[in-house]
Amino acid sequence: MILLVGNGLVALSDMLTPEGALRPITDSLMVVLMFVAIAGWVRANRAALSLTDERAREESPLEIRYVASEPLPLRRADSKGRRRERFPLKGEKES
Repeated sequence: MILLVGNGLVALSDMLTPEGALRPITDSLMVVLMFVAIAGWVRANRAALSLTDERAREESPLEIRYVASEPLPLRRADSKGRRRERFPLKGEKES
């Protein structure tokens, strides 16, 4: 929310501030104010953020398991009586 409001203020100051030496100063001031607002938010929510970090350390690390699978055997009934037809590829002569 802070960044959204800050970007809106930067856009507004660019529209309202005339070209010249004043525009870079106002843009820099807006960026500094955004960083100050973010730092204030982090300071106000320090306790909640530290609890989040503690919970992350308590959980078990990611486990990766490899499960080998075996292909199913071809059933004899499926292979009997079925004949595969071969279709020629493009540019290949039929034999």
